[in-house]
Amino acid sequence: MDEKKDLEIQVAGQIKVAEPSQKKKALIFKKLTKTIGILIPVVASLIGIITYLLQIGSKKLEVTAQILSNDELTLYAPEAELNARFTYAGEDVSHLWKTRVRFINSGNKTIIGMGNQKNIIGDGGLNFAFLDGVKILNIQEEDDSFDASIVKTDISKFQIQFVQWRPNEYISICFYAASEKELKKNPLPVSVGREIIDGDLRTEDLTIRRGIRKKRMIDYLPGSVSLFGRILGLAMLAVIGFIAFFGTYKEWSQYFSIKKWFNEYSDKFADYLNNMKPPPSEENKKIFMKEPWRLPPRYWKDFEGGKECPSPDIIKNAKTGIVFTAIMTLIALGVLSIISTFIII
Repeated sequence: MDEKKDLEIQVAGQIKVAEPSQKKKALIFKKLTKTIGILIPVVASLIGIITYLLQIGSKKLEVTAQILSNDELTLYAPEAELNARFTYAGEDVSHLWKTRVRFINSGNKTIIGMGNQKNIIGDGGLNFAFLDGVKILNIQEEDDSFDASIVKTDISKFQIQFVQWRPNEYISICFYAASEKELKKNPLPVSVGREIIDGDLRTEDLTIRRGIRKKRMIDYLPGSVSLFGRILGLAMLAVIGFIAFFGTYKEWSQYFSIKKWFNEYSDKFADYLNNMKPPPSEENKKIFMKEPWRLPPRYWKDFEGGKECPSPDIIKNAKTGIVFTAIMTLIALGVLSIISTFIII
């Protein structure tokens, strides 16, 4: 009985305009809340599963040789009548190089150098060499974060010896090397064979200037936390994008359904209003012709011209549709901007 009073009120035989039902609004809000409530735990579960699988599958053995500096100390501009002679520790050299390298465990697994559980092929360490006729004159250890030693094994070869080399641990070395001929490119230490079992060694030349990569807050977090945060950010972006797109699509679909109803039934609906008993006031006729969905439900059963006019949730005209679309777009862009502040995709 109360619901009927909410839908229509008759005063002095005149039909009054039905206001939007509060129960309908509450039902829409309840459905939206329920949908989001279902999506959040599902997305969270998927994130947990994906993160776990990625962590299992991303275990890798890797050492990176980071070139910190690489300079030829014997550079000069020879003239016809100018001769230069260079020596290092009393030994004549034609081309003298100073190369600083940081060797770092860039993987996420400990490299074992000795014992029954070692995961390298060589005995006691990893072997490297300078190619192109470059010979090592001197090796100086500058800094390290774990127990390791450098041993020169040949005129152009050396070995990094260690027992355990954990992720992110490093050793920095300065090499003085010489070559008889002018080199086409700066000398770099390379791995002698593939000595890390199921692993890799790569070279990263930090002397080459590259575009500065802007670090986000998430870059300062531990690897597993950072990975979870990136996946969570992408999932949130996907959910917000889906809601924005689906909500906008649904509202515009409803709007065009109403437009279609107007094109098909507006004339018949006008005749119906003129012949209704009791008749609506002239003011209410104008309202019903503009917004047919506001006619109380009980009066639609006698409308022979066609089906009941759909009721809009938000978009009632093109103007409100444009505003609604703009707002949803801004919300999606705002979420994207906030997420991109913390993560890099």
